[in-house]
Amino acid sequence: MKSCTSLVALYLAILAASPLLAQNISQQRKLAVANRLHNRAVQMFNDGRTKDALETAEQAVKVREQVFGTGHAETARGYHNLGVMLSRVGRHAEGREYLEKALKIQQQTLGEGHEDFHDTLRTTGSIAARMGDYGSAKNYLETSLKIARERFGPEDPKTADAHTDFGTLLTGMGDEIAAQYHHEKALAIRRKVYGDKHTDTAESLTLIGGLHLSRGQDEKAKPLLEEALEIRKEVLAHDDPDMAQSYAHLGGLYEREGDYEKAKTYFKQSAAIRKRAHGTRHPGTINSLDHVARLCKRTGEFDEARRTLQQAVQIAKRELGENHRQTISLYKNLAYLHQAQGNSSEAMEIIHDSRRRSLRHVTGAIWGLTEREQLMYLRDFEAGPLSAALTLGLLAEDDPQIVAKSAEWLLNGKSIAQEATARRYLKLRDATDPITAKLFEQLNDLKGELSAFNMPSENEGGFLAWQVQMLKLEYKERQLLHWLKQSDQIDESTDPWVELDEIREALPKDGVFINIARFWPYNFYAEGDDKDYSSARYAAWLVYPDHEEVDVVYLGKAEEIDQAIDDFRNTVEPPQIIGRLAFHALPSEKKMRAQLAAIAELVLRPMEEKIKGRFQWIISADSSLWLFPWSALPLSDGKDAIENHLVTYSTTGRELILSEETYPTSRAMVFANPDYDAILDGSRPPATSIVRDATKKPAAPKTPPKPKTRPVRAKVTRRLQAAAEPDDEEEPHRRFHPVPNGEQSAQMLLPSLRQYLLHEPHFFTGTAANEGNFKKAKSPRLIMMTTHGTFIPLKLDLVDLSGLLGLVGIGKKYTLHTMIQNPLARCGLGLAGGNNPKENQEAVGEDGILTGLDIVGTDLRGTELVILQACQSGLGDVRNGEGVAGLRQAFQLAGAQAVVSTLWSVTVVDSTVILEYYWKHLAAGEGRNEALRSAKLDFMRSKVAGRESTHPYHWAAFIYTGPPERD
Repeated sequence: MKSCTSLVALYLAILAASPLLAQNISQQRKLAVANRLHNRAVQMFNDGRTKDALETAEQAVKVREQVFGTGHAETARGYHNLGVMLSRVGRHAEGREYLEKALKIQQQTLGEGHEDFHDTLRTTGSIAARMGDYGSAKNYLETSLKIARERFGPEDPKTADAHTDFGTLLTGMGDEIAAQYHHEKALAIRRKVYGDKHTDTAESLTLIGGLHLSRGQDEKAKPLLEEALEIRKEVLAHDDPDMAQSYAHLGGLYEREGDYEKAKTYFKQSAAIRKRAHGTRHPGTINSLDHVARLCKRTGEFDEARRTLQQAVQIAKRELGENHRQTISLYKNLAYLHQAQGNSSEAMEIIHDSRRRSLRHVTGAIWGLTEREQLMYLRDFEAGPLSAALTLGLLAEDDPQIVAKSAEWLLNGKSIAQEATARRYLKLRDATDPITAKLFEQLNDLKGELSAFNMPSENEGGFLAWQVQMLKLEYKERQLLHWLKQSDQIDESTDPWVELDEIREALPKDGVFINIARFWPYNFYAEGDDKDYSSARYAAWLVYPDHEEVDVVYLGKAEEIDQAIDDFRNTVEPPQIIGRLAFHALPSEKKMRAQLAAIAELVLRPMEEKIKGRFQWIISADSSLWLFPWSALPLSDGKDAIENHLVTYSTTGRELILSEETYPTSRAMVFANPDYDAILDGSRPPATSIVRDATKKPAAPKTPPKPKTRPVRAKVTRRLQAAAEPDDEEEPHRRFHPVPNGEQSAQMLLPSLRQYLLHEPHFFTGTAANEGNFKKAKSPRLIMMTTHGTFIPLKLDLVDLSGLLGLVGIGKKYTLHTMIQNPLARCGLGLAGGNNPKENQEAVGEDGILTGLDIVGTDLRGTELVILQACQSGLGDVRNGEGVAGLRQAFQLAGAQAVVSTLWSVTVVDSTVILEYYWKHLAAGEGRNEALRSAKLDFMRSKVAGRESTHPYHWAAFIYTGPPERD
C-alpha cells in the first residue's frame, strides 16, 4: 500500500512542478499510471483487502482528474470503476453517484451510442435495482437495450446481455410475462452466436426455467434446468460460480416435487460455491442460505433453519441494508419459523418490524413506476407477506397484543399505490421550481393520452397495435417520472406508517372502525407436501375508541361471500347493462331483501353482537364487499341497518386522521344537463349566463378548425360513449341521451343548495357543462354532477400474446388482467359534446368524457363534498387491498374530502327527492354523512310518485365515502 501511495505522490508532484514535462508525457503514459493503480485496487479487492482497494481506486481517480480534468471520458471511466467497487462492498448510494457522474460525462463527450455509455447504463441500472429504485433501473436498462440494438445489432451478444439484464429486472418487478420475452430473445441470440454448449446459453435456459418454476409449470421448467446444468458441467469447473445458479434452481424444482434430500443437497452446494466465490457479500449467497433454511423448516429441522436464517439476516443487513426487499423477506421467513415453533410473541415482533420496513421500501420502490408496474410489484412483493401477517392475527384471536398489532398491519397495508400516487401528485402541483412545474404539466398531458389508449379497439389495429402504443406511452411516462424524482421538490423521507392509537383517537366516541380483508391464510406449520396458502377468506378487525381491545372476527370463505354479492349485483344491475345508461325493470323488493339477508348472514351476523351498540360504523371493505349497501343489511331485530346506525365508507382508515393543512376554496360548481350533441367552438361562457340561457337551444354547429391537440383522446371516448346505451335498429350508433329532467332537477335543488352554501354556485349547463370548465376548477367548495356516469368493466377474455411478445415455445394464452390496465381511464362522466368526440377533439381538444384520469389531474384540495348524481358512479375495478378504482376514488385522489356516489343506476326522481332532503339537513347543521342518512330516512317515510319508498332499490344506492361525523 505504501508503494502505491508513494507512486501517486511522486507522479502528482512531477505534474505540478513541471507543466511542460506533463504536456510532453504521452497519453499512454498518463493512462498507464491510472490503469496500474486500478489493477492493483482490483487485486487488493480480490485478496480481501477492501479498505486498501478502495483507497487505491480513489487515488486512481485523482490521477485521471489531474491529467484529464473532471469532464473527460477517461475520468468517467475512473468514476465507473470506483462506482462498481463501492457497490460491491455494499456502498450502493456512493457507487451509484459515481456511475451517474460517469454517465453525464460520457453522454456529453462520447454520445449515447458509445459502448462505454452503454456499459455504464447497464451497471447503473443493476445497482439502482439492487437499491430498490425500480423506476430508475428500468429507465437505465431499457435505454441500454435500445442502444445495444442500434449500436451492435439485434443479434449481437451485447444485445443478448442487455435483454438478460432487462428480463432479470422485470422478474424482480413481478412482470414475469415480459421477463420471459426478453430471456427468450437472449436465448435465441446466444444459441445462434455461441451454439448450444455455451455458458451464456445455459444462463438463459436457467432463467427461463426459473420463470416456469415460479408459475408452477414444473414440466416445462425441468428439461430447461437440466439442460443448463449439463452444459455447465461439460464446460465449467465443478465449483464455478455459474454452477451455483443451476443448483439453486434445481433445488427449488426438487423441493416442489417433494424430494427434499436432493433439494437440500443442491441448495447447500449452491450456497457453498457462492460463499467460496463471492464471499458473503453477494446476493446469491444470501439467496442460497434462505433456500436451505426454508427447506429445513419444511422438514422439521428447526434449529438448523434458525441458524441459517439468522446468518442470512446478518449478512443482508450489513450488505444490503435493513429496508432492502431481500432483508425484509428474510425477516419475514424468520418470523414464520418462530410461529412454526409456537413462539407467537417473537413472531409478532419480527413481523411488526418487517411490515414497517416493507411499507417504507414499497413507497420508495414504486415512485417512478407506472400504475400497472406498481400493481404488479405490489402483487409480487406484498400479497403473500400481508396474508401471512393477517393469518397470525386471526390465529391469535385470544391474544390482545397480537390482534392489535395485526390490525395495525392491515391499516397500513391497503391502497399503498393509490395513496402514494396521490401524495406525489399533490406535492408536484405545488412545485415552485419552473422545470419541475413544466415536467408535471407534461405528465398531466401524457395522462390524457394514456386514457385514450387504455382499452384495445377492435377497429383500430387490434390488440397488438394497441399494446405497442401503450408501451411507448408508458416509456414516456416512466421517463417523466424519473426526471421528476430527481427534483428537489419531492420529499419521500417521511415515515408513512400510521399507529393504531392514531386511529383510535380519531374515531368518534360512538363509532367502530370495521376493517375487512380478503386474504389467503398462510400455513405456518406446513410439512412435506402441505401447501403454503389456502383459498381466500374474509375477516374483519374491529377497532374501538378509547384504547379498547381490538376484536378480530372470521367471516368465511371468499368464494361463498363473493357469490352472494354477485347474485345481489346481478339483481340490481344485470351484467348486460353494467357500464351502460340503460335502465331495467324494477327488481322485486322481496328478492332484493332476501339477497341482502343472505349477505348479512355471511358478513354481518358474525360480528353484529360486537358492534350493535355502536352508532357509527366506519367500514373499510375489501374486494366485493365494497359493492353492496351496508346500510340496507337487515339486523337481527329485522330493521334495516340504516335505522340504527350511520354507515361511513373509508378506503383504508388512514384518511380518518385529518390533515392539518387547509386550502382556500372557491365557489361551488354544478354541472347539469350537458348538451351531448354539441360541437364546441372553444368559447367558455361565464357560469352566470348559463342559468339565464338554460332553456335556449345550443347554437348551430360551427365548422371545426384544424386539430389542436391529441386526436387519440377520441378513441377512448368512443369506447366509453359506446358503453352508454345498447344498439337498436333505429339508432345503430350508441349515444348519450339527455338525463330525464336533469336540468329541472338541478334547478329544483338550487334553493336548498344556496341555503347550505350561503353563496351562489357556478351553474354549468348546455354547452358550458364541458371538460374545459371542469378542469379549470381550483378547489371549489362543492361539486355536483348531474349527468351520465359510465364504467367499462375489464373483460378477462383470453388473448393470444405470443405474436405480441414473441415468446418462443410457450404456445399459451394469457388473460388480459396480466396487463393490469388503468381503471381510471375506463370510467367517466358524460359532458358537453360527448356524442361527437372526434369533432370536438379536433376543434377544442376535448372529447366530452371526463375520465377518472382527467379528474385526478384536477386540483380539488379543500373541496368539502362531491355529489355524483349519476348512474353507477360508485363502481369501478375491485382489487384486494386497493379499494374500488373508479370515479369515487378519482375525486378523492384529486383531494376532495368526501364523495356521495351511487352503487347502481338511480332515477332522477329518486335522486332529486333524496338530494332535496339532503341539502335541507345540511343547511340545518347536520354533518355530511348524517344528513345523507336523514335524507334517506325521510325518503323511506314518504311517498314518491304515488308509491311506497321503503324498497332499498330507491334509496340504498347512495353511499358516503369520507371522514366520519365528529363528536
